[in-house]
Amino acid sequence: MKKTLLSLAMTATIGLFSSAATAAFLPWTIDDTVVPGEAGAGAVHVVNNLTGKYSELLGFTGPGAFSASAIGQFTSYAFDGTPVDSLLGGPLAFAPSYNLYARFVATGVATSATTFIGTGGKLELYLDAARDTVFSAPGGAGFTSFTDYASATAGLGDDILIGSSTTSWGTGDLIGPPGAFDIFFDDFALTAFGKTYWTSPDPFHLRIQTNGDIDGVTGLGGPGPYQITGDFSAGFVVPEPGSLALLGLALAGLGFTQRRKMVK
Repeated sequence: MKKTLLSLAMTATIGLFSSAATAAFLPWTIDDTVVPGEAGAGAVHVVNNLTGKYSELLGFTGPGAFSASAIGQFTSYAFDGTPVDSLLGGPLAFAPSYNLYARFVATGVATSATTFIGTGGKLELYLDAARDTVFSAPGGAGFTSFTDYASATAGLGDDILIGSSTTSWGTGDLIGPPGAFDIFFDDFALTAFGKTYWTSPDPFHLRIQTNGDIDGVTGLGGPGPYQITGDFSAGFVVPEPGSLALLGLALAGLGFTQRRKMVK
């Protein structure tokens, strides 16, 4: 029964990801002129992609379960693969520029020592106009909040939340080849400021797809946690409710089976 449910979950996941991967990212409009400080000298642009680098901490939280926390630093906008000349520059860019970063946590099923299916999580996107926020990565085996992994040591107080999501699912493979991940965040919602920065469409897109490679894994082969780094991109895609329902049903059944096994 457990193997059947896991197979169904994997089939639904692969089918859904394959369909989404073939769809183009949807366009949206950014307005750099609302960014506080010197970055406000920017302009309005139409984009459909964000690229950057990430750092992640992943650990096992029980038999067949994992939890992960990550910071993604965006370095540029693009449209159909062509960089857009906005003032987004990442944490090391020269002024006038600003930083945009994502903080997220994810939980789910570890299908092996190196492969994972994400079943839940949370995403927050922040704008750092002063480019003064830095992060540290404390150790430990439990990663259930943003601060477990990404604790700001400077600058977070003046950063602006632009949007968030509390629904997440996806897959990851630490070794591949190549090591890679594909994660979706649903029901994305902009804040009041976010609506002035990402101005259209209105209503705004609901689903973010983020995927990328795994350049390095520290601690692989040991009990964890693993420190993971790599490049990633993010954009908005059209939700597919039917496929998501199938995936949710399969994973819910798998989770129920695991709970019954633990009770016995």
